[in-house]
Amino acid sequence: MVAQAWARAASARPSRSRSRVFGAGGRKQQGGRRGRCRRGIRLCQPQPCFPRVIRRCRFCGFGHQPHLKDADGQLSLDTGAFVAALEFASGRSPVVLGKPSPDFFLSALGGLRCPPADAVMVGDDAESDVAGALRAGLGAGLLVRTGKYRPGDETRFDPAPTAVVDDLAAAADWIISRAAA
Repeated sequence: MVAQAWARAASARPSRSRSRVFGAGGRKQQGGRRGRCRRGIRLCQPQPCFPRVIRRCRFCGFGHQPHLKDADGQLSLDTGAFVAALEFASGRSPVVLGKPSPDFFLSALGGLRCPPADAVMVGDDAESDVAGALRAGLGAGLLVRTGKYRPGDETRFDPAPTAVVDDLAAAADWIISRAAA
C-alpha cells in the first residue's frame, strides 16, 4: 500500500489497500501488510502515489518510523521511509495518522479515560513510541531493550526516555513501583 501514504481525495480503508510491489524478477505482486516489504527481495514503489500527491490530494501516512524488526530479526524499511520519499519529492507534508503523532496517543487515552499525565508508554522505538508519547504530554515513556531497540537509542532522540528497562516484565515492575509510591 506504498507505505500507507495513499494520497486519496476520500478516506478509504487503508488496511484493505494494497501496494504495487515488484519482486526480484520484476514480476508485479500484491503488496505486503501495512506497506512493509517482506518475503524475499521486494521493492515497494511509491511512484503510483506520487502523481496524486502532487495533484494536491490528501496525503496521509501511518507513521514516520524508518525501520522495523522483521520476524527474522533483521531490520527492514517501514512506512516512514516511503512517506519520507513522497514528502521529499512532492514538497508536501503528510497528515500522520499513527505514531509519533500526538493525536494517535491522545485518542488512545481518550478511550481509556486516562489523563495524559497519568499515562505511561512502553515501547521498543525510542523515537516513535517513547519520544512521540512524551511530546504528546504523557507522564512517562519507557524504552524496552527488546524488539527493534538498538544500543544507543536511549540518547538518540529528544525527549529522552523516562527510563530504560530490559523487557516488559521490568516495565511492569517500574510502573507498579511508581504507582505504589
